[in-house]
Amino acid sequence: HDLIKYAYELSEKYKVPVIFRTTTRVNHTTADVEVGEFIKLNREPKFKKDIQRYVRASMKGNLERHKWLNKTLKEIEAEFEDLRFNWIEGEGEIGIIAEGVPYNYVKEVVSKLGEKFKVLKISTPHPLPRKLIVEFLKGVKKAIVVEDGAPFLEEEVKIVAYEEGIRVPIYGKRTGHLPLEGELTPRLVRNALLKLLGKEGEEYIKPIEVEEAENLAPSRPPTMCPGCPHRGSYRALLDALRELKFKKDELPIHGDIGCYALSLLPPLEAIWTEYVMGASISLANGQSIAMGKKIIATIGDSTFFHNGLQPLVDAVYKNLDVLVMILDNRTTAMTGHQPHPGTGGSETGRKFNEIDIEGLVKSLGVKYVKTVDPYDLKATKEAIKEAMQVKGPAVIIARRECIIPVLRREEIGEIPIVLEDKCTGCKACALLTGCPALVFDGETGKMKIDPLICTGCGLCEQLCPFDAIVYPSKR
Repeated sequence: HDLIKYAYELSEKYKVPVIFRTTTRVNHTTADVEVGEFIKLNREPKFKKDIQRYVRASMKGNLERHKWLNKTLKEIEAEFEDLRFNWIEGEGEIGIIAEGVPYNYVKEVVSKLGEKFKVLKISTPHPLPRKLIVEFLKGVKKAIVVEDGAPFLEEEVKIVAYEEGIRVPIYGKRTGHLPLEGELTPRLVRNALLKLLGKEGEEYIKPIEVEEAENLAPSRPPTMCPGCPHRGSYRALLDALRELKFKKDELPIHGDIGCYALSLLPPLEAIWTEYVMGASISLANGQSIAMGKKIIATIGDSTFFHNGLQPLVDAVYKNLDVLVMILDNRTTAMTGHQPHPGTGGSETGRKFNEIDIEGLVKSLGVKYVKTVDPYDLKATKEAIKEAMQVKGPAVIIARRECIIPVLRREEIGEIPIVLEDKCTGCKACALLTGCPALVFDGETGKMKIDPLICTGCGLCEQLCPFDAIVYPSKR
């Protein structure tokens, strides 16, 4: 919180962007935050003409701006030397330079080792406070850099040491004391410090109770929610391709950024790729040219608005043979149900103009466009089969609201039941959908539907080969 406030102040003072880099451990953490005094800016919004700052068309101007940037970075570096977010603590011949979350690991480990360490906490890796680094390195006989991600800080510290003629061994990820991959943990930091002390690292041995519990517990991979419309979209897509005589894994299906990336897991195992927003259509475009056949891209509605329009324009412009499935769940579900241009509203409840995806796609020149309900597996499957016969770009919009807002409004549908006299225990309903509301009863050898989490989407009812799943109202 305090660093964010300072970052804004820094940006305002020096007229430069400030990147606040968070890492996985911070992003996956929730906690109460004590906020300071709120700052209200009483100033009129305006944009001042500043050619040197905002125009990059002049080579001479770019050169001057580059000189200005380097001068400004030097000024910022000088400010970082005495910044309250960078400090030295402790005493000892072994130095630890730490940043971010790993600093907390260092504090925890050092307090338990019973050895003396000198610690430099760095909150501003760029520009690096050079004088502070020099002062710290001159006071130790060896040092280790403990940081998240790539060894950027370690490399910068080594450059400073080399240029200043400081012959202090500097360890870290580059020297193998800490792993280059994955997140750091207190145990990894502890073993690195023990190695510097000339002691053996401690191997973690799971207690027998933990091993027994892990063996008993079923595997619980992440899964789509019960009633998630994406489950129907991918089930219909895979079934359509099978009916079109495509072999499993014969035709690339590209995914994108969103909840639907979970379709890579069993039982669907649908998507082949998932990189960055809009990459699904871009990859399909390129592969359709290279492979000479229709390639499939699946992309969510918010991702489509974010970065899917341009590659679809390219597909229309070059008449590329691609099928784009826009999975329209009417929100930005994966990151907390934020609105997007297709929702017609804002996070504060204001009303905006809703952009109709079907009308937008047609306006780009896509000839085959069809909107389907992914809860209707047959209609969705038939639309996909039609689209696969189209030469050139085709778009299917699978529209059904994300189930979470529906649950919050308590608007779920009727819950189906399993007719035990018809159920053979084949598990087709569960194996074809992966829905967590479907439970196999080992005692009866029959399937059950958990009424506490079932949302009544009806996919299992449509997929049961023995008509053993029905809605009570239709009996």
